[in-house]
Amino acid sequence: MALPYSSYHTHTWQAYSFGLSVNANCILANVVRSGEQVVQPVNTTTYRLTANAKGVSELLGSVQVAVDRSSCQINPGGNALSTIQGPIYANITGDLSFRDGSSPVVTFSPGRIRIQLHLSKHIDVFPNPDVDIDASFGLTVHNVALQVTAIPDRVLEATGELISVDISEPEWVWLLPGAALGLPIALDGGKRDAHKKMHELIQGIVELLNFYHTPPNGFRRQSVRIDVDNNGAGIIETTECPSAVLQKSAAIAQVNTPQC
Repeated sequence: MALPYSSYHTHTWQAYSFGLSVNANCILANVVRSGEQVVQPVNTTTYRLTANAKGVSELLGSVQVAVDRSSCQINPGGNALSTIQGPIYANITGDLSFRDGSSPVVTFSPGRIRIQLHLSKHIDVFPNPDVDIDASFGLTVHNVALQVTAIPDRVLEATGELISVDISEPEWVWLLPGAALGLPIALDGGKRDAHKKMHELIQGIVELLNFYHTPPNGFRRQSVRIDVDNNGAGIIETTECPSAVLQKSAAIAQVNTPQC
């Protein structure tokens, strides 16, 4: 019988030999000879219990916890391209503006979202420099503890964030009085500001995606997929599974394939 998705499963074990160190793979690195451990696998997983003595390791037993995901569902969210572009237009304000009427370039690839911006930044004294930002990131689903319950929520988070910022002025600007001293400082500060702005923008995009991909009552996010569709508009979809809170107990038993 498969365990409903998001259910809890309690492993119990008893090892009677003395002089052994007991290792519960996929649970903890080392455990006492007698005890239990609660797990919550999101995929079918095999747990192993091994004993170690004098450099010799022996499998005492293992149990495979099957997870039934047939009741999970796909949440496609809204238009992925528009979802990403909206916060960009809303946040490029103040001393940053789109250069020469340009628009944000958002592209999708398996597992990644890429954003390219061609901007202008206002700085005092000198002409506004060109700012080109090339950023990309992935998405993952991460457990976050809630204050009102012991059950963790699962939220989208940015992963593998990469941000490249290039800021430049025409060569003639460097010939202006004071440019040799003041311009490098102004450009360095502008570069740091643009990098910080892009990081905050990515965090804002992820917050919006969490809102658009809010699971219905009784479901939790299990995974997220980024891809490109036939029209190049991109795909951001989450898999949501029932959040049943059940607890089952089973003694560690022998199985044929003790694989984690």
